[in-house]
Amino acid sequence: STAIMRGTSRMRLPELAKSIGDSEAPMPLSQPDLFLPDPEPGLFEEPVPYGERPDPAKIRLQLVSLIETARNAKAMPWPEREARMWQIAFPQMTNWLPPEEGDQLRFEFAQEMQRLAKAA
Repeated sequence: STAIMRGTSRMRLPELAKSIGDSEAPMPLSQPDLFLPDPEPGLFEEPVPYGERPDPAKIRLQLVSLIETARNAKAMPWPEREARMWQIAFPQMTNWLPPEEGDQLRFEFAQEMQRLAKAA
């Protein structure tokens, strides 16, 4: 056991980690932990201050404007990528409105998007 201790006491940290096995080596600080639920919540966006919610009136105005843009168009008014983005973002934005109103706006937007897809 002294021979083992003498041998390990002379090893440098990286060599010691390799001798123990990579599974027990400490994770480098630059490597994110894939098992954390949300390691960097504000990495790509500014956090909304606690208690501050989006203004439903502004959300409503933007959603109605998008529906009107689609309704007044004979062909898809947005490039393909932007149209796909609105198909994802629009339903999410309606979550800031009362449920019945959100349901109605989602329905109207989906109808217009289907009509425009058929026109293409």
